[in-house]
Amino acid sequence: MPDRSPPVDYLSTAHLHAALNRWANGASWNAAFGLTAQGYRNWQRDQHIRRAFELAGRSYPDLLRLAARWESVVWPRWRHLEEPPAGSNPIHAQLFFARRAARLPGSERQYRRIIDINQPSNVKSTASE
Repeated sequence: MPDRSPPVDYLSTAHLHAALNRWANGASWNAAFGLTAQGYRNWQRDQHIRRAFELAGRSYPDLLRLAARWESVVWPRWRHLEEPPAGSNPIHAQLFFARRAARLPGSERQYRRIIDINQPSNVKSTASE
């Protein structure tokens, strides 16, 4: 029977192995994997934006509307806080953590680039199909 396993990318495997060794020997996760501080903050922001998208019913129009209003009305009052207020709307809380990490995207295209990574196809869009 032929081997049907996917080919191994030995170069990527070697880089991963080297990074894990650097981390195991005391380097920070970011330093071991060569991540910049800004790259890590963007990654954190993106995780919270994806959670907000899920909470918004997987709807780009709803998320864009909520995010724009949140950033103009709520963020100015919350920007000095370490955590969102207790009992906050869960979408507002995710947007808070996203904004604390890095600037929010400014366009639907930027949101799509963040959210569309490995997303199922059952996403509500503003584009006509």
